[in-house]
Amino acid sequence: MTDQKKILLVEDEGGLRELYEEQLNKMGYLVFAVGNGEEAIELAKQNDFALLVLDIMLPGMSGLDVLARLRTEKRFEKTPVLVLSALEAVEDRARGLALGASSYCSKNELSPEQLGAKVGELLTET
Repeated sequence: MTDQKKILLVEDEGGLRELYEEQLNKMGYLVFAVGNGEEAIELAKQNDFALLVLDIMLPGMSGLDVLARLRTEKRFEKTPVLVLSALEAVEDRARGLALGASSYCSKNELSPEQLGAKVGELLTET
């Protein structure tokens, strides 16, 4: 399928990354899954993504740092971004949304199927 939408999935927990990747692949998306912010930035330089899924707590560069950096690039100004985090404080959510996240979800309450539904919703809005 040549018109598959590309999704960049950045999640440092390997098992969770695999579950999310499998779910999104089943839904027909082309998923590029990495475990840290530096790899995410490199992949973003080489690809146009329809959606970014970013964990906040990553080794090295945080997901919010990745988000802030990508939002400075013209081609990622309007790309929908779903932030995933175990951080549930109102301040954490507010910071993610202020940096340009389209949506912020708690990993503690998000099944792979719910992630798939949220991704579909965000891609429909664009």
